[in-house]
Amino acid sequence: MAVRALVVDYQPTIAYTLALVLRASGYEVRTEHSGEAALVTATEWQPDLLIIEFILADMNGLECAARIRRRSVDCGVILLYACLGDSLLEEVRRLGFGAFEKPVNPELLLAASGNLTRASVTRKGS
Repeated sequence: MAVRALVVDYQPTIAYTLALVLRASGYEVRTEHSGEAALVTATEWQPDLLIIEFILADMNGLECAARIRRRSVDCGVILLYACLGDSLLEEVRRLGFGAFEKPVNPELLLAASGNLTRASVTRKGS
């Protein structure tokens, strides 16, 4: 069974490009462009991995990821950002999320994705 990844970015081109990279590596991927849509999709679809932009139109990506986790969606999280202060990066790490500054190196993203999804799938299968 393929690992499920939900990609959330307000820019459709970025979400589409990341989805292509993940699909080429065997992931099953869905994309969304807002936090509210991501909450619905994550709750219904139960992804193994969430890749989410920090800046969304309706809420920030960190808040959205935390809300998804509170809905009992046990997935690895990677936060994408263009500019993030030290205190927010500390919060990202405290929550156990990965973080990448844009533009993202696809090989590094895939490596981190593999590590986070293995942990998520192991927890789900326990």
